Amino acid sequence: MYRNKYEIASIRVIGWTIDNSHVEDPHFQPRSRRPHRKRRDEAPKVPDMESVPKLSNDQLAFLERVKQAAMASEELSVPPAVVVGQSILESNWGRSPSARTANNLFGIKARPTWEGSVYSGTTDEWEGGQNVTHQGKDRLYSSYREAVADNCDPATLFRAYVTDEDSVRDHATFLQRPRYQQCLKGYRRDRDARAFALCIHKAGYATDPNYGPKVIKMMEQYVPDLLA
Repeated sequence: MYRNKYEIASIRVIGWTIDNSHVEDPHFQPRSRRPHRKRRDEAPKVPDMESVPKLSNDQLAFLERVKQAAMASEELSVPPAVVVGQSILESNWGRSPSARTANNLFGIKARPTWEGSVYSGTTDEWEGGQNVTHQGKDRLYSSYREAVADNCDPATLFRAYVTDEDSVRDHATFLQRPRYQQCLKGYRRDRDARAFALCIHKAGYATDPNYGPKVIKMMEQYVPDLLA
């Protein structure tokens, strides 16, 4: 049966599961037929959204809050779409322990030079070709030094913020580091948020080998309007 591209997209859209598949079916071959000429009064076809996962009120509120805060990141050459995509992936819609307790939406670790509060939380890291779990204490500390003095594994220490908006602002500042300069320059030149997501992954933002494609999936799924 012939399906138009919107019907194919609606069939292939997936929910929270992450993979690298494309939306369009690579095996689809339309039957030969005379080209369809659209009448002037013919209404545009709308994609069937029944298969797109519906968001809860909490998810919708999180999405709107982060989108609004992310728009300022554009001034620092950080694509708002990437900000939103990363926040969904890293914080599980603001429901992860580090997000709930420390308002950390991006998994940014605390280092000895960090002057703010820190949160010790359990984290999975890709080390030596395998996933390794580092067990945190699920508590806040006033400083990095205090957490280390309490025998926290440094791999479990995350930056803590007062609000989600503080986390978004610090994320944009964090990406101004030298290792991400090529990503920032590339975005200023090409305005390609997908390329930016792949670039920061390659530069070492996360240890997950599939991190870049996962962020892109979140952007395409939930903020396609920011990719235009």
